[in-house]
Amino acid sequence: MFFHYQFSQYTEKIGSGRPGQANGPFGVGKNIYQVQTGFRLSEVDSEYFIFKLNTEIIDNSTMFRIGLFERTELRAGIDYNIRDKFREENTVLQSQSRTSNREERVLNGVSNMSLGIRQNLTQQKKALPAIGIQATALLGGLNDYKTDVVAVQFRLLLQHKITKNLLLNTN
Repeated sequence: MFFHYQFSQYTEKIGSGRPGQANGPFGVGKNIYQVQTGFRLSEVDSEYFIFKLNTEIIDNSTMFRIGLFERTELRAGIDYNIRDKFREENTVLQSQSRTSNREERVLNGVSNMSLGIRQNLTQQKKALPAIGIQATALLGGLNDYKTDVVAVQFRLLLQHKITKNLLLNTN
């Protein structure tokens, strides 16, 4: 004879979003735990006065969301740079054929940790959007990304349901 016990949590709607990119005004719900994660791959070439700059980034952002109350959630996040490459070249020195004028740095590791809280204030009422607020302490990273400053970020979160299948989030 076998016994199987399973425990799960249920909510009608999953509060989804890309950590740091898309924030709605609602929490996950009381006693709900959620993990969100996303990857970014980017390369940017730019010129600034006499400098040519190139950056290549591969990173991951992960957010842990914990529902304290139906409209309040605690948030803990971690950003990890898999590859953070920066190249700088002085074009004036290059044209004058001097010695090496290129600088290249490649970093990786925990680039930021954060701790915050989100509170839903109102539901949408006709033309008035749903409203929430969020406060986050940005604690910095480790090693090459370490900082002595804790930055605090406040966001006003608005969500307007335009159609049955289309929402507009504004932060």
